[in-house]
Amino acid sequence: ERFGGSFSSWSNSFDFWGDPRLEPERSVSVDGGIDQWFYNARLQFSATGFHTVLYETIIFDFANFPAATDPFFRFGGYRNSGGGHARGVELSAQISPGLSTDLRMAYTYTDSESDTPTIGSDYFGVPGVSDHLFTLSARQRFANRVHVTFDLFAASDYFLSPYGSNGRRMLFGGPVKGDLVIRYDLLSGTAVGLDLYTKIENMFNQLSFENGFLGPGLWAIGGLRIRY
Repeated sequence: ERFGGSFSSWSNSFDFWGDPRLEPERSVSVDGGIDQWFYNARLQFSATGFHTVLYETIIFDFANFPAATDPFFRFGGYRNSGGGHARGVELSAQISPGLSTDLRMAYTYTDSESDTPTIGSDYFGVPGVSDHLFTLSARQRFANRVHVTFDLFAASDYFLSPYGSNGRRMLFGGPVKGDLVIRYDLLSGTAVGLDLYTKIENMFNQLSFENGFLGPGLWAIGGLRIRY
């Protein structure tokens, strides 16, 4: 952040991004929560609240960079930004109705805001941060040989100002992605294990954007694994 840079093959020149005058980041945070078990440890519920106060931050900026007054003649780079806050709550639950079944879910709400505008002159939200996040993981074992795991990740919409947008806010749909992993134990109960597996990413072929970039659609891999 202080001395960073990169070589551009497009302009055939070295671009400086850092600033040795940067002040360090400073923050204070506090969090607290509770974990509770029910039904002979088959159900666990957790709740956590958090609050972070940012007094000084460092950001990488193009849209609002003061290029005309920069002593290093940069058109973008790292700079100090005002503080802000991030607060919210995390809720999670884990359910194990049997030895072969495990279900976990979690939800996070985050309220993040900067003391100074982050995009343009009238937006104080933190770019790229979704207010709501939800995850779900389900695992099931069949006949001690087949293991099936399903993972779901979902996030709410978020704002960004990508390169070339001149400080304009762009709303991106939050990613919603489901993954499936299936494993079959070809050798079970021996010193050496042999597994046949497949993993399907984005199994519902959802259109999603990750940090403003279009994520991949449905794809899968498969293989053979030796355990010893």
